[in-house]
Amino acid sequence: MPPQIPKPWYLYILECAGGRLYTGITVNVENRFKAHTSGKGAKFTRSYPPERLVLVQDFADRAAASRAEYAIKKLSPAAKRNLIRAAATSGNEDRLMTGNKTPDARIDELEIRLVHQDKVIDDLNEVIARQWKAIDELSRKLAALSGRMQAVEENSDAPPPVEPPPPHY
Repeated sequence: MPPQIPKPWYLYILECAGGRLYTGITVNVENRFKAHTSGKGAKFTRSYPPERLVLVQDFADRAAASRAEYAIKKLSPAAKRNLIRAAATSGNEDRLMTGNKTPDARIDELEIRLVHQDKVIDDLNEVIARQWKAIDELSRKLAALSGRMQAVEENSDAPPPVEPPPPHY
């Protein structure tokens, strides 16, 4: 009896109603897609029916597919769309990262991670710029308030503060 060859696992991304994306894993993408479209798939796809399959990646085993699914589910929708676009433009329309990790597939994967990291860095730089702007605005308001308080103190008709009497020894 010949040794059994393990079935590959597939990670897939569906574009669903309203432009939403759904990510899952399976051993049979065609059957799983049919289940989703017939309303027998995930709860999410019952609420937002799938319109098309946009990405399929094959992996050697369930563990590898699950790790990739977890990583992709942590991405923002924009980063997922970048991943899909990168797969389409890399000449691997139906797959992005292969389970056997050829050098080209590994390069594609690293480039996608870099694109995602660049996006995260850009987002963080925008947040930092907004925070510096807010700090600058608060500094100007504090300086203006301090100037007004000083002017009020200088123009005040209030009597000078009374000094406490010296202590008795």
